[in-house]
Amino acid sequence: MKTVAMLLFSREDVDYRVWKEARSLSKRYDVTIVMGKRESQSSFEDKGNFIVYRIFDDAFPTSLYPHKRIAAIKTLYRFFKDKHFDLYHCHDAPTLPFGYRLAKRDNAKLIYDAHDVFFKPRTKRSLKYNIAYTFARMGERKYIGKADAVITVSGLLAQELKRVHRLERTPLSILNTREYTEVKKCDFIREQLGLPDESIILFHQGGYSPSRGIERMVKIAHLVGKPFVLALAGPAMLERFAGGNVFYLGFLEPEYELLEATASADIGFYLPDTNDVDIHFSLPNKFFDFILAELPMVVSDAPEMKKFVEKYGFGAAVDPNDTDAVVSAVKRLAFDRNFYNLVKRNMHEKKHLFCWENEEKKLLELYERVLGCAE
Repeated sequence: MKTVAMLLFSREDVDYRVWKEARSLSKRYDVTIVMGKRESQSSFEDKGNFIVYRIFDDAFPTSLYPHKRIAAIKTLYRFFKDKHFDLYHCHDAPTLPFGYRLAKRDNAKLIYDAHDVFFKPRTKRSLKYNIAYTFARMGERKYIGKADAVITVSGLLAQELKRVHRLERTPLSILNTREYTEVKKCDFIREQLGLPDESIILFHQGGYSPSRGIERMVKIAHLVGKPFVLALAGPAMLERFAGGNVFYLGFLEPEYELLEATASADIGFYLPDTNDVDIHFSLPNKFFDFILAELPMVVSDAPEMKKFVEKYGFGAAVDPNDTDAVVSAVKRLAFDRNFYNLVKRNMHEKKHLFCWENEEKKLLELYERVLGCAE
């Protein structure tokens, strides 16, 4: 059986894109993930389908501090000294230079999986972040063309990567979808928050950053007032936005609780800043959760989200800075029952197109092409 090493310079407990890819690939290959480590985590974990080594404690090979960077690079190459693989799968730009060197050493194949945008400059970030980002950009620019295949998260980003780096082949778009499941409508949010039946629940899930538009959504919720409520699910920092008709649900278990909460809302709500380079190219997990749960949505008119919303009739994609347009879209979904039911019907009929089973098939076909065999 062919062997695959996935490189991931992250210490997050779970990266569902990485986990889903690893589970899918383990059906045909022997998969190992090498990543960062938090103090509470074990250095080795057997996931059944694949194994995880967490080898970076305090420093990463991309650290800005020379002594930490050197120590981490030594750790990385010490780990791989007696380990050889048939393919190195690099998640995001910081891992790419190391994956390239290891693949060259082993005469192995190399796949680059671009989760984020690294080819455009960033603004309004810390100096430390900008320096690290610049090094990542340089690594992507130098090594992306040397990969045997490139994967990314949306069709628009795939086209842009090909254009910017002058790639011969358009990168493969693997969407951040879930495995298909029938999600039943429920009252999870109403029961958790003790809301009356007549409440109209706007639901947002995810982390916090200035570009994600949390403040904007809170402002809209206060503006439309009751019976509208905004329910936020995510890290504890979101709790500071609770008050009035805005509620904090806490951090929900992603595999089941989060989807249950999504299915219990009335409108999916996501108004990020479309000037943010990552938002511009993204199709986030929550977008596909809304579709799977048949939750009509009001989202920003970032190009990729707008394309899908308008093509399939999933709700409304609006200028997030046009308050009147956002309020109008929210109220139309809430009070125009014919329109709302049409959107629900569109989602019911099309949601099978946006499931991990379809993305898994594309991933396995790519691997078979790159490695030249299924096993």
